Amino acid sequence: MNSNKIHFFIWTQIFFSALFFSCSGPALKSNPENNPGYLAISGDSVLSLAVKLSSEQFAGRETGSAEYDSAAVLVQKKLKNAGLTPFLNSWYHPFSVKISYPDQDSSFLLTGQKNLKYGTDYTPFYQDHKVNYTYQGELIFDGYGSRESGIQASELLNSPVKNKWVLLAPGFPSGNKKPRFSDPGGLITKLTAYQTLGAAGILMLPDSALNSEFEERSRYLTSNQYELSDDTVSFPGFRSLPVFVLSEAAGKHLADDLYGNENNLSLLIKKGAVLPKAVRSLSIQTSLRLKTKEVSISNLIGMVPGKNKDELILVGAHLDHLGKNSDGTIYSGADDNASGVSVVAELARTFQIAAKAGIQPEKTIVFAIFNGEEKGLLGSSALAGQLNESGIKITAMVNLDMVGRENQDSIEIVGHNRFSTRFKKLIESLDGKAGLTLNQNLNKPGLTGDVFYRSDHYPFSLRDIPVLFLTDAMGENHNRNSQTDDYHRLSDTGDKLNKVKLERVTRLCFLILSKLSEEKTPFKSDLSY
Repeated sequence: MNSNKIHFFIWTQIFFSALFFSCSGPALKSNPENNPGYLAISGDSVLSLAVKLSSEQFAGRETGSAEYDSAAVLVQKKLKNAGLTPFLNSWYHPFSVKISYPDQDSSFLLTGQKNLKYGTDYTPFYQDHKVNYTYQGELIFDGYGSRESGIQASELLNSPVKNKWVLLAPGFPSGNKKPRFSDPGGLITKLTAYQTLGAAGILMLPDSALNSEFEERSRYLTSNQYELSDDTVSFPGFRSLPVFVLSEAAGKHLADDLYGNENNLSLLIKKGAVLPKAVRSLSIQTSLRLKTKEVSISNLIGMVPGKNKDELILVGAHLDHLGKNSDGTIYSGADDNASGVSVVAELARTFQIAAKAGIQPEKTIVFAIFNGEEKGLLGSSALAGQLNESGIKITAMVNLDMVGRENQDSIEIVGHNRFSTRFKKLIESLDGKAGLTLNQNLNKPGLTGDVFYRSDHYPFSLRDIPVLFLTDAMGENHNRNSQTDDYHRLSDTGDKLNKVKLERVTRLCFLILSKLSEEKTPFKSDLSY
């Protein structure tokens, strides 16, 4: 569908839907806490849908699965029964994606002709690895890959790494300050430095933390890789450098090849001791070939028409999660992100209640349920691109991803301070409303895996749209091995969701959307980051 047709459809829908409401219906009040929609918000309603979506019936809602489609149908019925209007002339917004998956014959062939199996003996370090390659030559062991003077790869100053694979030990020498993930000296900085030096790829020896979650990471990271057929969102940092983590058994095999069977390399690394020179050199032969196919998947989108047909406010959450393991165990994805979807559905229901009572929003509010977030922000990227091409003005985008756990008295806000001073002030003026303190613990560039780039608001921010990301404290950024951290784990189940937290987040979002709807002047870009 071309952009002119999309534009026509949207204006037609908004015009005729607006006729359903009284032209003289009052706007949202400056105190929306008196709004009948706000008063109708129910924590029981939000929790009930979140528990249902995270049940075995929907088997983890993996993108492209029948269970995901069934979950989307359930949410669509909720929106339709609430009286919402479909957006873009349909409840579903289709887009094409390319799926890449490894040829199972791909493998590393290391010294001794040991064949290391992809996904079993080694796994990608990050999900976005989609590179075809073949290599045969030298494998350089570069110790910790750091220097006390600040990380400049490499320790082997006289051994250039260009066009060679590099084997790295985890961590840093003892006595060095342990830097954060993306600080100068951190792992991401290491890998980026090796990419700049022209390394062909990186193999990482395992450590205790990676050993404990190797199987989980491997299942997730070696699954099918998705990208938009005509575009892909651009993320900062390295992407073209192949980086793999070895299993404990494969790491021991390489250590034996380097130092002989009686080596104590693991103990030395654990202590952060200086690593001796290897007694043997290694060669490596490696290849990875990806096969591809194209499929069509869809976002789910509805709207409550506003008085102003020229401006939209978008609120969204992703429905997809990680699916299930080969043994049938299910990644329920209750907090990630049945919680956010259920809040969006409740907002849609209650804004429609307000509209039916004659309190129509000034701006059209669009409710988006995104597909493919876990595969690389696919649905939000597709929608952001299509709306941008259509010339449709979006006042702001609010994203909910993991909002049902942790402290019921607070929520983390991210990204609201990266575009407009006035937008920033509007959001922060609601601190303490609906019983929620607005924390900014995650709203600092440079944090581990900076969350600003990791959810569905990001593609909209790339198009100069003010964005707000609401999330709970995302435990993996603070204490990945804590007992309460269930991020991307089988333990993220519906029984752990907090009804009070879900209701308060919904009420806060109702207030935010109401305030945004009343804004008469577009937000001006006057901030940078």
